[in-house]
Amino acid sequence: MTDIPSPWTSFTHPATGEKYTIELQNSPNLTRDELAVCFSLVEESSKGDYSASKEGWKPAAKRREMRLLELKYLLVRSAEVSDGKETEKPGNIEAFVSFMPTIEDEQEVLYVYEIHLAPTLRRSGLGRQLMMHVEGVAGKIGVEKVMLSCFTRNSIAKGFYEAIGYEKDEYSPLPRVLRDGREVEEAYVILSKRVGGAH
Repeated sequence: MTDIPSPWTSFTHPATGEKYTIELQNSPNLTRDELAVCFSLVEESSKGDYSASKEGWKPAAKRREMRLLELKYLLVRSAEVSDGKETEKPGNIEAFVSFMPTIEDEQEVLYVYEIHLAPTLRRSGLGRQLMMHVEGVAGKIGVEKVMLSCFTRNSIAKGFYEAIGYEKDEYSPLPRVLRDGREVEEAYVILSKRVGGAH
């Protein structure tokens, strides 16, 4: 899987013209500083959603999860420019997506753990491109389904996933029914998309 996508894929911001590189890394190869930057992106964009859920925000547990050995990371870095030319020097991490092949309900799936973009990269088309890369990985390794969890209260993220073809999965938790008959949604929904793969 280390050749998906090619070692250096690029992305150009449609509004600013800034260039970025996208690289695939295995979790064990991330440096402490790289992991810290990724964690900061998670904290900046999702701490409120975690805090509002019954599980709460648990930074130590999140850091451990981000170090799972089988996790793959697509790291988006600002392209370093010197004398008007891009250099091989790695730039700052501005976004990432992490994912891992796993078994869900006796079926092989590719599970997206996190996708986080710096504010300047949101609504730029990068999120869609990253998810297309992930779906490409699924197809190459013969997995037919990509799954992810999304906080119910994060309507922007949920709308983004639905716009690129993700639907509520059959194994998503059902709403809780209160004694007075009212239904209360769980804090998160499981979304999935069929992407082909092996048959």
